[in-house]
Amino acid sequence: MKMDLELDLSQQNADGVAELSTANGREVTELPALHVRAIDVEKREVRVLASSPTLDRHGEIILPSAFKDTISRFMSNPCVIACHQHRLADGEPPVIGSVVKLWIDKAGLWAVIRFAETELGESYWVLYRDGHMRAVSVGFVALQWTDTRDEDGGYVRTYTKVELLEISCVPVPSNPDTLAPIQA
Repeated sequence: MKMDLELDLSQQNADGVAELSTANGREVTELPALHVRAIDVEKREVRVLASSPTLDRHGEIILPSAFKDTISRFMSNPCVIACHQHRLADGEPPVIGSVVKLWIDKAGLWAVIRFAETELGESYWVLYRDGHMRAVSVGFVALQWTDTRDEDGGYVRTYTKVELLEISCVPVPSNPDTLAPIQA
């Protein structure tokens, strides 16, 4: 079911939360404004926040600017793959789609993913379209970083320059911000 969503950013509260509602006015939920994403059912596309400068589950942060020098290289082969797999067990490619648009803003690295019309692409498209799967993750080569101590005495690695290799559709992301929308 396609649902047109509207967001009134002028109605944000102090936490940056804005009301999200359907075109017919029925309230759906509240979401942080910078995390609003979209699904285009007709084009088989999902807009996702692929990376944000949030501390991830591995104690790492990727600054949005870390991607800027390698976006054009990535876009020369903008594959979206299944679960960071570079080859499936049967030797087949795990490509489920491609990135048709990629950009950086203060929230992070954004991507519009178009799902392939293959058996594997269709499986993933249905999972994302129907809200059963929502996460994405980036695969990258670290080029520059800094290490600092956190308040618990552990280390936090902050990447300042990376080479983006791939964007993967995953069931559980390392970065908790990298989720696609829920379709109702």
